[in-house]
Amino acid sequence: MASQIENLLITGKYADLVLRCHEVDLKVHRAIVCSQSPVLAAAVDGPFQEAQSSVIELHDDDLNTVRLALSFLYSRKYNVQDISTLDPTLPPENQSKDNFEPTPDETIISTLQLGQSSSQEERDGKAPNIPAISMTHVDIYGFADKYDIPELKELAATKFKKSIEEAEWWDSKDLAILLQKIYSSTPSFDKVLRDIIVDFCSSVPTIEVHLSNPEFAQAVSEVEGIGLDFITRLEKRRLQEVQDLKKELSESGSQVVMVDYLQGQLNHMSMKFDQITDRMDNAIQITTDTSECRQCKVDFDSYLESSGAGSSRRTVLRCRRCRTRHSCS
Repeated sequence: MASQIENLLITGKYADLVLRCHEVDLKVHRAIVCSQSPVLAAAVDGPFQEAQSSVIELHDDDLNTVRLALSFLYSRKYNVQDISTLDPTLPPENQSKDNFEPTPDETIISTLQLGQSSSQEERDGKAPNIPAISMTHVDIYGFADKYDIPELKELAATKFKKSIEEAEWWDSKDLAILLQKIYSSTPSFDKVLRDIIVDFCSSVPTIEVHLSNPEFAQAVSEVEGIGLDFITRLEKRRLQEVQDLKKELSESGSQVVMVDYLQGQLNHMSMKFDQITDRMDNAIQITTDTSECRQCKVDFDSYLESSGAGSSRRTVLRCRRCRTRHSCS
């Protein structure tokens, strides 16, 4: 259910200003509209005809774009697929969604050649036409820029980014039209939508497929700024991939070095263990083979004695009685 503020837009009650767009009068309220748009405020505050007539002509603007912008000014949101709920030109008794049917020239967005490759379900109106919706957000962004409504501009950019990312597949022709629309309707210093669409186009796995399409390739090559932005973004992407690969190799290299070090330590320990085992085996063998001390000639009672360190370490078997050495290493 619409809020009381939204109902003011729907009914036009207490309106004190008219926005005239293509012979359709949209009754609005200065306190709401002009307080959020310095451009519209200047028109009614200055020594202009609009201040006297309380009518602002919007000759160059799309009717439904204006309606969606007004929806935002009255509710802080707008919904491309629900524009029919905010049509101030209808009597209050005809304000329901079910009764509103826009005329052919007042559809949400004239698709022109946009979306012709969409599914039959989309063409029959059973599913949203993603390309057309994205184009509408571009129009809203341009309107917000023109009338200096920064919060609407930010929202339109957010919705635009979401709309292009939600599509499971973009036809190259649709992308070409969208690119041309954005680059022809935004100044070169305004990079917000340009960055969004170029980032999207240069990151999708099928970019090579799109670039092989003549219409897409023509848009990239002919529309001023698109080609340079694509080259810059693709080069940035390539450099990032190189950096990621270097990092991966570096991490892998560190792991290899660590594995090699541990393997070396293991080999060294294994060798030392073998040496110790050999010495013990030798000592046991000498003890087994010797029945008496070679010096004192008594029953052989022995002990092990070690000397030196590291690789020079030696172990000898000595007679416990006379300490005569019986070498075992």
